[in-house]
Amino acid sequence: MLGVVGTFNVVYLVLATLTGAAMYVLARRLTRGAAIESWLAGLLFAWSPMLLARGTAHFSLVAAAPLPIFVLLLMRTAERERWRDAVRSAPPSRGLSRAT
Repeated sequence: MLGVVGTFNVVYLVLATLTGAAMYVLARRLTRGAAIESWLAGLLFAWSPMLLARGTAHFSLVAAAPLPIFVLLLMRTAERERWRDAVRSAPPSRGLSRAT
């Protein structure tokens, strides 16, 4: 339907959007609810020169969404000190190990 190039472009945009959204959530938590600054952090992280320049050759670098998700879950684990939160941080860390 879309072809190889169209599919690549759609996946690339979806991954970039997820990366920005994940960084927005992390920045929103770190800035205690500052929406504009958090939106800017998500935008700058998702469309950073490193992710854009390496995105076409190293597709795994575009999938940077597990990084802020892992940091969020790690912060939650440190705050609540529950096993359930520690177990939830395992899948994003697995995604980080595959991306390298």
